[in-house]
Amino acid sequence: MSPTIPIEAKTFEYVPESLRGIEGAPKFTLRYGTRRDKHTYKAEIAGRGLVSYSDEEIREAMIEEMGRIPGNSEEAKNRAIDTARRYWAANRALAAEQKLWRDDCMAVLADDPEAELPPAPKIDFDPDEQAWIVGIMQTLQANSTVICNMNKANVRRDFIASEVALSVVLVGVEGFDLDRDAEGLVERRSLAALEEWLGDRAEELGVDSLNAGDAYAELRNMAFMAFHLPKETEKNFASLLLATSALSGSQAAAVADASTSPMSEKSTETPSTPADTISSEKSSTSPCPAGEDSASPGQTGAP
Repeated sequence: MSPTIPIEAKTFEYVPESLRGIEGAPKFTLRYGTRRDKHTYKAEIAGRGLVSYSDEEIREAMIEEMGRIPGNSEEAKNRAIDTARRYWAANRALAAEQKLWRDDCMAVLADDPEAELPPAPKIDFDPDEQAWIVGIMQTLQANSTVICNMNKANVRRDFIASEVALSVVLVGVEGFDLDRDAEGLVERRSLAALEEWLGDRAEELGVDSLNAGDAYAELRNMAFMAFHLPKETEKNFASLLLATSALSGSQAAAVADASTSPMSEKSTETPSTPADTISSEKSSTSPCPAGEDSASPGQTGAP
């Protein structure tokens, strides 16, 4: 007999963003994690033997890499290090402003899901300087084995953290039978089968796999958000999902990220690196070579 879902848990229905509005798209029933669930989640994560690195650890490794770049003067290296530290400080200030902005948006949407939201805060940093230093950091991330390995460890951590959350809070799937272990968690092999099944269903529904989002990644991230949702916002969560789906760009991303996430931020800037200051063989907007899976909405990376 399969373990049962705790009867006290509240549930909601979810359709991945990349499948929303498509007739026949599968629906998922998830629930909000209980306090006991959080103990289970922590135990599962601890048992996976994961290694992860904080943004600060990655940034300090990047500072060391900047100091080792050959072919550049000490003045050029010091300028890059100083600019990087100032840029990260500006990002920390922006994060604090974004938190206040998200709180304001959630309060507004709780009263009126159709209300116009205040403009999202922007970073207080010179755009040219930002383009210059982000280009340097992207080049280092693409070429540094040390930083690449740190980012790869975090990508693995992010994936497993969100999948463990999904194994705890996933109640049911329309058209797919879940297998659970003795503790009531969805088994790993069942989640692997679900990922393949969901990908096949997206293809059958005519979803453009090259341009659409990853439905399974969206499902994992939603499970993590619902699992870590503060109690005071739980009652408004379903309406907020609908409200934020109609937003655009940074507003939707920022409001959706109102709960704690295992994912760290990564700049989406794609500037070039001046050859006369920091030399390089190649530049990339990805911290590691293509092909690594990432748990969106937050992407691993130091910038």
